[in-house]
Amino acid sequence: MPKAFKILVTNPPFMCLAVAGTIDALVLSGFSTFLPKFIQNQFNQDAGWSAMLAGFVVIPGACGGQILGGYLLKRFGMSIKKAMMMMVISSAIATGLVAVFWFSCSAANMAGINTPYPNSTLDVGKIDSVCNAACQCTTESYNVVCAHDSISNTQTQLFSPCHAGCTTQIDDKTYGNCSCILGNSNTTLVKSGKCQGSCTALEPFLVLTCLLIFFTFMTLPAGAYVTLRCVPDSQRAFGLGVQWVFIRFLGSFPGPIMFGAVIDHSCLVWRDKCGERGSCWIYDNQDMSMNIFLLALAVKIPVCVFYYLAKVVYKAPKASEKSFTLTTMDEGNRPVLGTNGLVSENDHTEEHKL
Repeated sequence: MPKAFKILVTNPPFMCLAVAGTIDALVLSGFSTFLPKFIQNQFNQDAGWSAMLAGFVVIPGACGGQILGGYLLKRFGMSIKKAMMMMVISSAIATGLVAVFWFSCSAANMAGINTPYPNSTLDVGKIDSVCNAACQCTTESYNVVCAHDSISNTQTQLFSPCHAGCTTQIDDKTYGNCSCILGNSNTTLVKSGKCQGSCTALEPFLVLTCLLIFFTFMTLPAGAYVTLRCVPDSQRAFGLGVQWVFIRFLGSFPGPIMFGAVIDHSCLVWRDKCGERGSCWIYDNQDMSMNIFLLALAVKIPVCVFYYLAKVVYKAPKASEKSFTLTTMDEGNRPVLGTNGLVSENDHTEEHKL
């Protein structure tokens, strides 16, 4: 075992592929975990619908990318070098597509967060105001309400009916006598739920995100094919196992932690439960987009570099090194497979009839 492991870690093409796959797993695991949250906050969607949209994007993109990647390998009978170049090109396209994280809708006006309360000009950056001070509101629960000003034709969101200063509940979704929305408005009613906007950026975002996932997963069939050809036949199974240990433990596990920390860094309002900080309720959309874009870019560029390095350091085995141990013989008494599993162009590969 130690000797076999040493042979693998001193195999430059194998290690370049393992490092590239591990780094790519950081993005894939973190992205798949927090894509619904990104859609929910950037495009003002409900949590349930955001999760469904993420599924509509991830599953077709991942399946389509792997199918096309495998088909191209078989259709064009790619050599190791050509398969590696396909991985470099696919990763480069995926790297360019991370710019999709700049797509977002303009943040809705949230009283006390990014816009003053309607009856004040001083309470930006503070969830509480003079108008709701007597209500003793907390951030333990998030029940956003929308106030529509028919005079100025503007909409303002408030963290909860309590933060809107409402004293009566008319029905399940309507609250009245809300002191924090008086201002220039001719109503004191608010409706439960987020204010509806007219943003059209969601559809392009979903299409480009699907392409990003498509080109990312397109490298997987070629990666497996190249990995098996870079190691001796006797170590292929062990090599795949070692590679996936790297990918899972150093890529898939830390990925969601990294993305979660980056997203939390853009939090504006935290849940406060009994004086302890909980999850985040409201994010700075622009800050979130920039942070995720920079993280994805910082990860995808090294992936391209290591795939290219694997292509550079790979050396095809010489003909003199292909000493075959006969495992199957064709009708012409010629070897079909050898111990290293590498068949030269002149080797006969047709199955013999039984």
